[in-house]
Amino acid sequence: MKGLRAGVVALGALFVVLLVAIVVRIVSVWVGSDVALPPEDDQGSSGAEANITVVDERELVQVVGLLESFARPDDPNTLGAVPSGPAWSNATGTWGIAGEQAYVASPSTGRNHAVVDLGQPGGAVEVKLNRLTEGAGLVFRFQDPENYWAVVAAPSYATWAVVKVVEGNEEVVGNTGLSPIANGTTIGVRMNDTTIEIVLDHRVVTNIADETLRAASNAGLTAQSMPGVDAASARFDDFVLGLPEGTETALPAPPPTTGTGTRRAR
Repeated sequence: MKGLRAGVVALGALFVVLLVAIVVRIVSVWVGSDVALPPEDDQGSSGAEANITVVDERELVQVVGLLESFARPDDPNTLGAVPSGPAWSNATGTWGIAGEQAYVASPSTGRNHAVVDLGQPGGAVEVKLNRLTEGAGLVFRFQDPENYWAVVAAPSYATWAVVKVVEGNEEVVGNTGLSPIANGTTIGVRMNDTTIEIVLDHRVVTNIADETLRAASNAGLTAQSMPGVDAASARFDDFVLGLPEGTETALPAPPPTTGTGTRRAR
């Protein structure tokens, strides 16, 4: 029995020695290969927590046009006019200015719109929502309160919904996927006859092929009044009326100190 136990112990020891040799060989081959090892930090430890920079490769958009920063005295009844540009119209609800921001001072039930005429179909518009509420956003291809498109905030779903309304019938035709949706977010669109590009924080996030209401030339602000949502709480700033490509030289000179004028939006 003692001889048998000694033999078993010897075989076990030999197995351990062989196992260690195999592990050492594998490690030496791996280190000597072309496989990139994790970087070490300043303490020489493994780089398992190394910072990784994720590059957003979506198209970066510049909107060239008139900047409306609402830098005028408070007025609860009208938005006035874009400096060197068109006048605002209260299409639904009564819109005004407070603290150099646009808002719907007296909301109507449902969606409220304030629009300007871009002068021709197509082009681009964008706006920054300084204070975001559900259903607030950007309206475009606006013909009248029964016919328009809009991109509106849907915070419950962490996205922006793309809405088409034709003869009063509303259809959600898409969304921006999981997206930034917080105070200070900028939302915009670029349009031509056949496509609509949705632009979020100056990057194209989705596009829609649709010619509906392509001849409508109005665009502007929208805020929704519904149970649990106060449309009057939404605040809008830095509305940009984009001009067609190649018309930059036709822009008027910006006023010197009013905080409004012409800009390139990154």
